[in-house]
Amino acid sequence: MTKSMKRSFVALMSTFLLLLAHNIALSQSAPDAAWKQVQRAAALWPPPRPGGTNQQDEVPLYKRNADIAMGIAAKARAFYTHFPESTNATAARLLENKMSRLADILYRRYHFLHALGNPLDIKFTALDGREVDLSRMKGHVVLVEFWATWCLGCVAEIPGIKQAYDKYHAQGFDVIGISFDTDKKALDNFVRQRQIPWPQYFDGKERENKFDIQFGIEGIPVLWLVDKKGIMCDANAADDLPDKIQRLLAD
Repeated sequence: MTKSMKRSFVALMSTFLLLLAHNIALSQSAPDAAWKQVQRAAALWPPPRPGGTNQQDEVPLYKRNADIAMGIAAKARAFYTHFPESTNATAARLLENKMSRLADILYRRYHFLHALGNPLDIKFTALDGREVDLSRMKGHVVLVEFWATWCLGCVAEIPGIKQAYDKYHAQGFDVIGISFDTDKKALDNFVRQRQIPWPQYFDGKERENKFDIQFGIEGIPVLWLVDKKGIMCDANAADDLPDKIQRLLAD
């Protein structure tokens, strides 16, 4: 090998080693830079509360905060997915779990509060085959009962609901049951034994119940009243139910 070739070889190796060192530095700095982005996103929580917020303004705030929490969770998930060997991967997983749970709570609260004062989209084929469409029940006062046979509080509400149904059904009062049960046969037997006349929704998914997700139901029993215009007007119908039914029927 000539001196010229040796010089070229040394120069080439020097360039290669410099590039290798540069790439190693970049690979080491990439997780740190990405983690700083996650930290910057996490610093947005909790978001500031706007001044002068009234009760009506609270509803969109729940969604805004849920979106922020979900965005932080997404960044944390992207970090530990791309850098699973990072020393911060465990912290990223914990952050994602925390923010995902917060987002779920906030989204549920938003959907629950948003339902009040608005029409409810409830349409299904009932346990006994009846077709139910709340949008076609305008002119009636409707009680929507979120419940389950395993819920003692729910079962305790049934006699009062039946009494109101027997008294006011002929005047235009109806009930829709949204069951959180997982055992279809047990629900059917319960409804038959208790002679519950109103239709029941059942999908067997309990906390993943279609309407539970849609309306953000946080716990049962929940009783909602829908007025003659199809608007959900009371999210706590269990209190003074007969008086509330009478007033709505009179409107």
